[in-house]
Amino acid sequence: MPKEYLKKFYEKNRVERIEELVLNKCITKEDAVLLKDSLQLPAEVADHMIENQIATYELPLGVALNFFIDQKEYVVPMAIEEPSVIAAASSAAKIIKQAGGFQTTIQNRRMIGQVALKDIPDLTYAQETVMKHQLAILQKANEAHPSIVKRGGGAKEIVVRPIAADQALETPSFLVIHLHIETLEAMGANIIDTMVEAIKPYLEELTNGTALMGILSNYATECLATASCQIPISLLKKGNYSGKKCVTESLRLVNLLL
Repeated sequence: MPKEYLKKFYEKNRVERIEELVLNKCITKEDAVLLKDSLQLPAEVADHMIENQIATYELPLGVALNFFIDQKEYVVPMAIEEPSVIAAASSAAKIIKQAGGFQTTIQNRRMIGQVALKDIPDLTYAQETVMKHQLAILQKANEAHPSIVKRGGGAKEIVVRPIAADQALETPSFLVIHLHIETLEAMGANIIDTMVEAIKPYLEELTNGTALMGILSNYATECLATASCQIPISLLKKGNYSGKKCVTESLRLVNLLL
């Protein structure tokens, strides 16, 4: 089992908590300096960051403790105004840690960029043409961001999704090209946007259509992570309630609410 640390964390004052995090190597000394100074966003900076800026606002920043994930200890930063959420998360994580903690898996690490094309004369022909030129499209995408390719990532696959016109809704037809990209450790927004912008002119040439947009998608079905844990009923004991009783009463309450 991992060592116990950060005991009675909630009883310490703010500066003591920061020092405790440094002592346990959860944050660096440089991080501690920034936290102690509590840097605020200057009004002139905020005004240049967004349109129609009228104010800034703050949320308390805390840390949830006891998270044991893939055999490693973590403290999880949370900026939140809701009372008891951090305490509840820390309490649940402590129980799960006693049961061996969380285990995580990543099935794939591919993000998706989308290019939407409109005004295509022949949707079926355009779809077939794009697939015939898949290798050339991938090559153009990777040439736009060679550094990720050198590290083993880059554009790997093309998926074509035709969207037929809907006369009732008066919407035109579209051809949406999904560019699947391995971004490795990067979140990949800049990589993806650069690549889809690079292939837009070529896709317009292949399909005789007009690119409506090329952008990172939130459709992240190829980049899924799973976290799981198993908790023995005995660890759910609370006060005079046995673990089994806690489970029984919880299920009864859920059924009542449903």
